[in-house]
Amino acid sequence: MPKHNNLKICVVATSLSNGGTERFASTLSFMLDSLGYDVFLLSTKDSIDYHYAGQLYNLEKEAGSLNNVQKLICLYKFFRNENFDIIIDNRARRDFIKEFLIYRFAYKKSRIISMIHNYNIYNY
Repeated sequence: MPKHNNLKICVVATSLSNGGTERFASTLSFMLDSLGYDVFLLSTKDSIDYHYAGQLYNLEKEAGSLNNVQKLICLYKFFRNENFDIIIDNRARRDFIKEFLIYRFAYKKSRIISMIHNYNIYNY
């Protein structure tokens, strides 16, 4: 489908397999693509079983053997180079310090939509 909207959207997921949140990210990519948005998916783990629309950036494949600081730098470079209008974060957020660094350092210049897929909102 031709792109009618100029918005560039990144859907962030832990993986694209084995779960409802992951299937939601896959389905969301198709919905956004059908609306004409430029869709990217960022998977933090190299586990891709569900089909998706748009382009995939597999962090574990790109930076698998790097430590967490180096992975954060890879994320920063990816988001800086792509310059997304909106980031939709579907990941579970379990570690405050890690999430603080990702949101402040990597996601810095984009609008962020943080999805919660759990009844236990204490961590969010």
